[in-house]
Order: sequence, then C-alpha cells, then structure tokens
Amino acid sequence: MIETKRRAIETVATDLARGADFSQLAAQFSEDEATKANGGDLNYFSSWRIMPEFFGAIAKLRVGETSKPFRSHLGFHIARLIDIKTARALSFEEARPEVVLALENEKRRRALQSLVAGLVTRAGFVRPSR
Repeated sequence: MIETKRRAIETVATDLARGADFSQLAAQFSEDEATKANGGDLNYFSSWRIMPEFFGAIAKLRVGETSKPFRSHLGFHIARLIDIKTARALSFEEARPEVVLALENEKRRRALQSLVAGLVTRAGFVRPSR
C-alpha cells in the first residue's frame, strides 16, 4: 500500500515537472477532502498550526517553488509555496473563526471522553488509573 502511494506521488511530481497545473492535480489526486476542492490550497498558516514535517518541507522553499514529494504521518505530500506573510497579531474578528473552531473541538473532545467513560461504566470494565 505504501509503495503504491509512493509511486503515485512520484507520478504527480513528474507531471508537475513537465508543467502540469498544480491545482488540477491536487483536485484530482489529493486525498485531503478539506483542501482538494480548492486545488490543494491550505491558505496562510503558521508553524504551530501545521505538522512539523510539513512545515519543515515548506520552510525550505522560496515563493513559487514546489517541493519534492515528502512523507508525514498522514501520508505523502507535494507542496507549492505561493506567498509568505509576515507574522502579526490578529484582531479578535480575524481570530474568531479559529477560536470558535478550537472551542468546538474541545467541546467534542469532552463529549467523547464522557461517552467513553459512560460506556466503560455500563459495560462493567475497570480502567486502571494513571
């Protein structure tokens, strides 16, 4: 399975080197449902919001460059650096979507923990304390 994925990403890299459109290839081959509809566009992000191996590959690029295929715990990737913005503090309105998302994720995490605890209790399982 991994070797099949490796060959597939190498084929995409070859197509890109021959001038194929990055957005079209991302839309066609990406397994990331959240970004493939946008041609693989991740928008702007900071180093703390993305996996280290992905940020490390992108940090080596200059604007307009495309990475060689690389692997993370999520699979294989090819990235193209479109633009860089200088880091700055966001206004509350700019940060609101991130804050809302973080709060929703925390709420889901706690609900899941509660559900698991309830299932464990009802099933009579004993969970050792840590």
